[in-house]
Amino acid sequence: MENHKQGEKEQGELTIFKARELISSNILLSVTAVAIWLGPIHFVVFSIIFSLLFLSFSKCLLVFGLLLLLAFVPIDDDNKLGRRFCGFICRHACSYFPVTLHVEDINALHPDRAYVFGYEPHSVWPIGVVALADHTGFLPLPKAKGPC
Repeated sequence: MENHKQGEKEQGELTIFKARELISSNILLSVTAVAIWLGPIHFVVFSIIFSLLFLSFSKCLLVFGLLLLLAFVPIDDDNKLGRRFCGFICRHACSYFPVTLHVEDINALHPDRAYVFGYEPHSVWPIGVVALADHTGFLPLPKAKGPC
């Protein structure tokens, strides 16, 4: 049993990805990326509260209609500008947070397969998804789907 575990360790080599070492970014770009990534949530809440308190009923319905329309606008995964924008957010958001990814055997991950990753505690899910997105470039998994 001991030899079997030792053989597994030799077969799979530990690979460590540290975002701050792999992605050269300054604090201004990192804060901008995080603000663009998390800012729309706050903007929507602010828009709803502002329209309920300070706008007439018809203009409030107009704001709600616009927000509803923007919620259902189709997203094109192949848009070149959108992929560059998403790559900017993913790379610089990872350099803002102290993200370190430990991969036990990177050769065991096949790019043509889909994988399910678990995060604990669950509050790190948004940061973990950004770190594992294909736009960041940590893992060679083109089927990885994230918030971008």
